[in-house]
Amino acid sequence: MAQRDNRVQRDTAQGNTVIATGNLASAQRTIGGILGQLEAVGIDRTKAVSILSGVGLPAIAYDDPSFPISLDQDFELINEICKHMPDGVSAEVSLCMRMLGTRVNMFGALGLAWQSAPTILDAFRAILQYPQANWGRSSMVLSTSATEERVDYHLDKNLLPFTAAEDIEATYKYALLLDVTASFAITMDIMSDRALVKEMQLPFVQPPDWSVVAKLMPFPVRFEAPHAAAVYHPGFLQNVPRRAHEISFRLAMKLVGKESAILTDDITLRDQVIRWLWASSPPLTKPEIANLLNISERSLTRRLAAEDSSYNQLFAQVQAERAQNLLGNGKLTIAAVAYRMGYSDPAAFTRAFSAWLGVTPSEWRQQHN
Repeated sequence: MAQRDNRVQRDTAQGNTVIATGNLASAQRTIGGILGQLEAVGIDRTKAVSILSGVGLPAIAYDDPSFPISLDQDFELINEICKHMPDGVSAEVSLCMRMLGTRVNMFGALGLAWQSAPTILDAFRAILQYPQANWGRSSMVLSTSATEERVDYHLDKNLLPFTAAEDIEATYKYALLLDVTASFAITMDIMSDRALVKEMQLPFVQPPDWSVVAKLMPFPVRFEAPHAAAVYHPGFLQNVPRRAHEISFRLAMKLVGKESAILTDDITLRDQVIRWLWASSPPLTKPEIANLLNISERSLTRRLAAEDSSYNQLFAQVQAERAQNLLGNGKLTIAAVAYRMGYSDPAAFTRAFSAWLGVTPSEWRQQHN
């Protein structure tokens, strides 16, 4: 059974005992969750690849759910998803409809861990232990009182890489709803007593199209709440999932740990380095990548050389393709592209780009319009 944390806290304002806390907004995450969202809103491969390219990601990321992305890239992609929502359909209705069809086995190894966990509390602790495998973005607080048990969700708007209020609000709502509805989808699918679900609380005004899904919801939804929360009756956290199995849980957690490291045996070191270079802009330094791969810089250099490659070569390759992807986004000025690439001085970016491709960013745009 998962190790239990006995260091509980008392929230005197709410009269609740805090059982566990954590933040799902891991800087290390894969694109798998985003690919699922792109598919859910009906974005086909061609359009999806164009969207990935527009935020500086390579086309190969579409075919690799384990491809690492940064938290900023995650939010930028959610913002693009918001812009491709069907007309007249609110985020609340869209995500609640999807929640009704979501099953725990859609979450891979982490889903196996959730459904075999000894208790619901152990399932949530698995989420908090490996947030990068859960694709979430909010902080979570699990608490209990004499009358209810709850999971509160908070998303810091300062995390969002936008300046326009419209982009901030749309992405904030969608990202927060994703975490809350995913939580309900998981618990409803694994718990042995669904009557323990009390209500969903959302800090938004009820959307005009809510009647589309209201009668289908298996529990009440309260709008204009102080913050987002999943609320349950007492006994929820100690409820035993229908498929609880301690040995299976331990095995699944080992698999989740391996997946979360994003280090697989079936790709070369060169490809692993390329993945990590793509996952951050500006790209991670050589010491940072060596640390992520749990090897020394010297070993990284030696092993890349054995594959006829080097960090500097891969750095230039990734930056050149990233720059072309971003320059293909007509909404971005060259100065904005330079900033996203990690250059505070656009002239420095122009010099680097010219060294990579033999033309300036302006000339490249003229050639590819």
